[in-house]
Amino acid sequence: MQNIMQKLLNNWRNNFNSSLNEIKNNGFDDRFIRLWNYYLAYCESGFKTKRIGLNQIKIIHN
Repeated sequence: MQNIMQKLLNNWRNNFNSSLNEIKNNGFDDRFIRLWNYYLAYCESGFKTKRIGLNQIKIIHN
């Protein structure tokens, strides 16, 4: 799952950066763009270095 999340976050960041003109046209500034690039890169790196994990828990009431 780590590898899948790393690739997914990388794709999200690439798609985000390929849409910068549209993002700016919608009123978002450079600070917003830097913040999201940082967040997506941080999460991607966290999964790559196994500092961030993903768990799925199913709770069933008996």
